[in-house]
Amino acid sequence: MAAAILISEFFSGGSLAALFSVVIGFTISTTTLSYLFIFPAYLILRYKYPNVHRPYTVPGGMVGAWIVTLFPLAYAAIASYFILIPATISVSGIDRNTYIVTQFAALGVIFLLAIVFYVWGHLEERNQDVVVELNLGDMSETELSAGAGE
Repeated sequence: MAAAILISEFFSGGSLAALFSVVIGFTISTTTLSYLFIFPAYLILRYKYPNVHRPYTVPGGMVGAWIVTLFPLAYAAIASYFILIPATISVSGIDRNTYIVTQFAALGVIFLLAIVFYVWGHLEERNQDVVVELNLGDMSETELSAGAGE
């Protein structure tokens, strides 16, 4: 966010309208981008753990699951695109290219921080494989390991 504000300040003179446009665009874009990872998780979990008891189900079986996943996913993808790369910016007092740079620079900072913290977390000695025992409803107890693929 600080990167977006600094870029906005440098290129647009720091008007309040430009700053508001950058902040609201950044807030909405990060939210809609997170949905691009949240919606597919429903299908992934349905395929990965098909026998887990779920008290709430989507009507229509797997076809219904695909429908209720793909429609909101498509909406979130389209919304993310038009928030990050708007056709015009009329009221904000910031030109379109500066707005786009502020959005992608701030997202780049978030992406780099995510990589740094991911690597840092995996370098920790106490962050080893963890075995968790779960009672998955009507399934028997199962051991899941973070290093099951090894």
